[in-house]
Amino acid sequence: MLVDLLGYEWWKTHEEAERIEHAMSPEMEERLVRVLGDPQTCPHGNPMPGVARRPTKPLAQVPRGDTATVERIPDQFEHEPGFLEYLDSQGLRPGVAVRVLGGRSEEPIRVEVGGTERTIRADCGQKVWVRA
Repeated sequence: MLVDLLGYEWWKTHEEAERIEHAMSPEMEERLVRVLGDPQTCPHGNPMPGVARRPTKPLAQVPRGDTATVERIPDQFEHEPGFLEYLDSQGLRPGVAVRVLGGRSEEPIRVEVGGTERTIRADCGQKVWVRA
């Protein structure tokens, strides 16, 4: 809702959604679900309550040369100040294809996103979950 109807950037939605969640009635929630077409994930790619999570793995586990799609940013990292904004600045958001070019688990990771080579922080390897 915040992204699709109100134009919020995907990385700014978590705190606003939590405020709204605690203020709305079950009836309003049902109506929003219908209006939004029964969304399966939040803007960070995490499944809505009751929706099964698809198999994913950390970006750090993708072999060099392979391509994967960013699936989700786990809940525990949504609260990290500046983290989602950093991912957005690097072109990393749910639904985006990423090709791993190099890097080890303790080092920055070289990736290609949208035809552009980037070097992202090492912690992204464990905080960005993908499907191959």
